Formats: sequence, C-alpha cells, structure tokens
Amino acid sequence: MRSGPGVYYLLSSPAERGRSMDEDVEILAEVVTQHKAEIEALAAETLALQILLIHLVTAFGSLSPVVRPIFLEALDSAANEIEAVSRAKETAPALKSLQVLEQLRLALTGKHEPQHLV
Repeated sequence: MRSGPGVYYLLSSPAERGRSMDEDVEILAEVVTQHKAEIEALAAETLALQILLIHLVTAFGSLSPVVRPIFLEALDSAANEIEAVSRAKETAPALKSLQVLEQLRLALTGKHEPQHLV
C-alpha cells in the first residue's frame, strides 16, 4: 500500500485532521480552482508556442524551399519517436502529442490552423 501525506489525507477522517468536512470541501474546491487556472495557463502557453512555431517555419520556408521540408521531416521524426515510446506503454499524453504534431503538420502544409488540443 502507498504511503505519504496524500494517502494519509485520503484515509483519515476530517476530525483526525483537525477540520470539519465543510472546511475540507472548501480547501479542495480552492485547490481544484487553482489547478484549473494552471491548466488553462499551460494550455494557452502551449497554443502560443505552436502558433509561433508555425509562423517561424513558414517564414523560414519562404526564404528557402529547402527549409520547409526539413521542418516537416522533424515533425515526422518527433511523431515516430512518440509512437515508439507509446508502443511500450500506450498513454493518453502520447496519443495527445501525436494529435498535436498532426495539427502542426496540417497547419504547416497550409491545410488549416492548429486546434486547441491541450
């Protein structure tokens, strides 16, 4: 069985922790709100970086026709690496990563803008 403060918290009663159930609910609601805000901030940062990458690649690609295929090959290599890792242990983050790479590829090839996948 796992141990640690989180497990103690889950296995102990509110009275053992010196708080009422209502106080615990308030604390947990605050933690959930903080986590949601952090997730939204990370999602916004990720989307901004994806769009920046697309615009940089497009700008470099317009300078030389040799550059764009290099970036597309890098996306393929990244996808292959994620697929290799996910074969060992299929995870939701690996699958989501592949979706993000596919969205970037579609955006770089001019098919459409990336979607907010995070």
